[in-house]
Amino acid sequence: MFQDKDKFILVVDDMKENRNLLSSYFKKCGRNSITAQSGEESIDIINERNDISLILMDVKMNGMSGVDAMKEIKSRHNVPIIALTAFAMDGDKEDLINKGFDDYVSKPIEFEILNDKINKLL
Repeated sequence: MFQDKDKFILVVDDMKENRNLLSSYFKKCGRNSITAQSGEESIDIINERNDISLILMDVKMNGMSGVDAMKEIKSRHNVPIIALTAFAMDGDKEDLINKGFDDYVSKPIEFEILNDKINKLL
């Protein structure tokens, strides 16, 4: 498993339970993570820090959508962004990749799949 003590995974989700679950999981795995509760907050964080190696972005959030936040971040930063979504219909992955996400994970999250995707992108 990729581990870099100086790099962080940014977890963006408007549901506190999801942020806490992912943060706890990454801590167990020895990965650093920080969280944001909105697309707007994720943009502020990525603009202020240079130690974010990957972003997990909820697609549907109150306020700015994950898609809009991803597009704003990608316009300024070269960081992989994985879409997190409960919308697991046929064609969703392709649609999200076409919009600019680097990969896609459906909720509920299967952590083995998430780890494989993170390791591929890092």
